[in-house]
Order: sequence, then C-alpha cells, then structure tokens
Amino acid sequence: LYSGSFDCSVKIWNLKDLNSGGVVSCKFSLKGHEHTIWSILVLEELNLLLTGSADKFIKQWTLNESRTDAKLVCKYTGHTDCVRGMAFIREKRGNEFLSCSNDGNVLLWRLGNAAPLKQINVTDSFLYSINMLDKTKLSGAEASQADNDTCLFISSGEDRSVRINNLVYDGTRYISSCLQTIALPSQSIWYCLCLNNGNIAVACSDGSVRIFTQHETQFATKSEQEEYERELSQFAIPLKTNETLSQLNRRDLPTIEALA
Repeated sequence: LYSGSFDCSVKIWNLKDLNSGGVVSCKFSLKGHEHTIWSILVLEELNLLLTGSADKFIKQWTLNESRTDAKLVCKYTGHTDCVRGMAFIREKRGNEFLSCSNDGNVLLWRLGNAAPLKQINVTDSFLYSINMLDKTKLSGAEASQADNDTCLFISSGEDRSVRINNLVYDGTRYISSCLQTIALPSQSIWYCLCLNNGNIAVACSDGSVRIFTQHETQFATKSEQEEYERELSQFAIPLKTNETLSQLNRRDLPTIEALA
C-alpha cells in the first residue's frame, strides 16, 4: 500500500502484517517533494513510482524489488499549480501517462521525458481526478471514435462536472476533444473512476457517490431520473454561469472603496 501526505512524504506499507493479525508497518518512507503529495501512480510491472505534489512537479522513482528503497530518475515540469491526479495509458505504446492539476489542464507525458507532449485545457476550474476509460466497454458514439490510435479518459474537479475526452495520435500530432460533459448537482467532484463493467462512479462533495452507465438494463427508474434533473435545475449556479465566473480576474474587480 502506497500513501502520500501533507508531511511531503510517500510511505510504503506492508499489508502482509494483516495476515498475522499485526499492525501494518511502514516498509519505507520516501521524501523528495517540497509540499503535499496529492497523487501517486504505481507501475508495479515497471518497478516505477510516480508522485505528484503541490510543488507543481511530478517525480519518477525506480523501486527495488523489496520495495525498501527508491531512486529518483526523472522530474517532470509543466503544470503551474498542484498536481492532483495521474493515469497510465495502457493503450498505444505503453509508456505514456496523463496528469491533471489545479491549473485546469491535463498534460500528456512520455516516461523519461521531462517536458509534456501535449497540454489539454479541460476547464478553467481546479481538476481533482483523472482516470482512463476502458473503450472496450463502450457503445454508441464514444465507441465509434475509439479506434486503435485513440484512448479515452475521464476527469472531474471544481466545475460540477465529469468530462469524457478522447486523445488521438494521427501519426504526427496528438489531438484531443471533449466527447461528453456530465453535469452534477454538487460543486466539487472529488474523484471519478471507470468500473470494471464500464460504468463511471463519481464521489461528490455533497456526500454522495453517483454511478453513470450506458447499459439500459441498469438505468435509474423514470422517477429517479426526474428527481436528478430537478436537483440539477435547482442547483444554485448554472454550469455555464459557473464557468464564466471562474474566468474572472479578481485583480480587475473594484475594491471596497467603490461602495463609498
């Protein structure tokens, strides 16, 4: 088990202690960031660990077989605010990953390259979570656009929505577009995840977990869908208005003296 903390460290815990009824012990503590560790991506098959921090950097570490030591091998620079999430792209060449940040951008990286391959502006608000969407579980319009050179990812954050984006490599450049935006009656969408059956689960700041599906047999009842639409319509700030507000430059706003 890997954990990140406000103390700027990553800890690796030995879950085998649970088999003997003991207390889980810390195998190794890794320090290399100047601020809070918000995101950890473990690539066990490659013996690699990626850490994202409030210091705006992503760092790549090589782990030894016993997971008791790590060596810094790369420092990725590109975000302008806290790195909040990462996701490994298992399609394509198998050596690329995505990251999201409070700067509202998703960056595409290749392992070992310190600079991003592409910047995707997803929103003007904070982004908290990013995960890959299994295109083999899709149907309809999304599936028709998910060919061998395409991967799909979902992201969520402070703009009351979950977005489904594609990422295509046409042989010379990377192209990305938003396929769908799912609005939610909650201000912060802390986490989004693609489940094994292709459904999307989201954890919201109103204390709820909502699940979205393409499978008709799993659709909510008509009354439940109507209730959901009612919640959306009554939410304080319409999504479009919220996006517009997030673009305001506070420096241009009048000071309190303007009220005199």
